[in-house]
Amino acid sequence: LAYFVQDYEPYFYPVSEEYLNAINTYNQDLSVITIGCWLVHKLREKHGLKARHTAFTADRSLYRPLGLKREKAVCAIFQPAKWRRCAHLVERALELVHLVDPDVKLIVYGQDGDYNFDFPVENLGLVTKQECNELYNRCMVGLCISSTNPSRVPFEMMAAGLPVVATKVGGIPYVVDHRRDGFLSEYGDIDSFCSSLFNLLSDPGLWSAFSTRAQSSALDYSWQKIAGCILQEYTR
Repeated sequence: LAYFVQDYEPYFYPVSEEYLNAINTYNQDLSVITIGCWLVHKLREKHGLKARHTAFTADRSLYRPLGLKREKAVCAIFQPAKWRRCAHLVERALELVHLVDPDVKLIVYGQDGDYNFDFPVENLGLVTKQECNELYNRCMVGLCISSTNPSRVPFEMMAAGLPVVATKVGGIPYVVDHRRDGFLSEYGDIDSFCSSLFNLLSDPGLWSAFSTRAQSSALDYSWQKIAGCILQEYTR
């Protein structure tokens, strides 16, 4: 049997019974495969586990440039139900963008249900994969914050040619080089997030360079290819 670890789940809970139960999942006699190499480091450091990893990827048959005219807009993954997605931090960063330049369109998605923003935000809720790709092609910058392992979202944004502003914590520093890839990564500082967003919104040359880097550095893998990598690692 193999254990496919997608995030460090003890961090999902306060120090409680759920926290201990999550830790105990790593005490099984299983081969461990992770998504991204941050988890390889984390499991070795915290639990003495040896693990192999697969890469973060994007399915380019779904996520790709469409040649649409881009709006002066920022799209952000916004999931208040997931603490690691730092929804309040996302909200504050977007609010500061609005205060600095009210002409920037702000769009969030990722969770159904009403949410009362104190400034103009278009909330798309849950969207399909095709709608995600269209959104990434409409906007100029993506904001994707995670305090643990990133999801595939920033890499799917990159595959669509969308530069990404992300957190310089958790798994991101292990998988991207913001000088080479289509990323500007910051610590949890609202001013820094806002500054990075405006750098990309206001500098066409910088935006074009990051968009090109994003497309070239987003690996082309479908879930089927990921499954193949996992099987290959497991049978080594």
